[in-house]
Amino acid sequence: MNNLFVVASPFQTLSAFEAINRFSQSHEEKSCMVIYFGENRNQNEQIKSVIELLHQAFDVDYLFIEYRNSWGYFLSKLKIIKKLSKLEIKNLFVGHLREYSNRLFITNINFQNLYSLDDGAATLTLDKEISSKNYFIDCHPLFNIGTLIKKMVCSGYGLADRKKVEVNWFSMFSFSPKNRNDLIQHSFELLQSFRTNVTKQNEEIVYFVGANLVNAGVLKSVIVYQEMLTEVFGSINSSKRIIYLPHRFEDVSELSELFNQFNISVLKLTDIIEIFCVKNGVIPTDIISFYSTALFSLKKIFPETNVSYKKIPIEYVETPFKKGVDTIQSYYNTFFKSI
Repeated sequence: MNNLFVVASPFQTLSAFEAINRFSQSHEEKSCMVIYFGENRNQNEQIKSVIELLHQAFDVDYLFIEYRNSWGYFLSKLKIIKKLSKLEIKNLFVGHLREYSNRLFITNINFQNLYSLDDGAATLTLDKEISSKNYFIDCHPLFNIGTLIKKMVCSGYGLADRKKVEVNWFSMFSFSPKNRNDLIQHSFELLQSFRTNVTKQNEEIVYFVGANLVNAGVLKSVIVYQEMLTEVFGSINSSKRIIYLPHRFEDVSELSELFNQFNISVLKLTDIIEIFCVKNGVIPTDIISFYSTALFSLKKIFPETNVSYKKIPIEYVETPFKKGVDTIQSYYNTFFKSI
């Protein structure tokens, strides 16, 4: 098999199709995509939407792993890994190198080349983490009861849990990998080929892209997020109409009073914004966010779009996330206007 992909989010799935488009010498080449469907129904539907739009161009086999309960989910992944470990794979693409089961894929699949797919802006922090050419993966580095049980179960399936690998990169980001391995960049050439009947959005509309900063524990409280939003909304010309696009994991119920104050419309997309814009022939005029992969992807797909970001005060960020937020927003500052 030429290409094997392991993905768990809509954006990873989109990146996988872009990789198929780049790596396949012909559309008859066989690729397989292992897709995790988790507990979030909205995320699962967005993954399906990406597949629905892009699958027609390629010959892809799909292996869906659906969440029923945590233990069953884990065992389903092990069974798929065991099955695929018998194959010879040219290129293995993984969407989240830190995720436990993905590491098991890497340590047990026979591949020639390993590529990290974009997992949002986490690619930029991962690059700092993987600084050596050879990266050692240990699926069970910590000794505790949970890890011991997982290790025993994996051993029962005959699965390895350690491996030294060379991580290459397939990414929309422009950077020089610290591990000095290959970086293959893309600008969503496949998705752009689906752009038809494109209409530039009304210049009076500003899209604000939400982020999962509160639920994920990145910010110290929802009050902090409200303060940040108040400052941004207040700085936008009152003649503009602001449309807020929530992140799929974001709970906006606590923001309703703020939205009413600034007369903001909330648009909950059934597609990720990249797919939404292409399917509906929309070119956003203005995009703003604190922290979103969409800042990069939309600028790649629609170079004519005005993209801006608002810096998150580092004192508002919980300590474990400070380094990552600073890395990503420093990268923003290179490409986008700060408001």
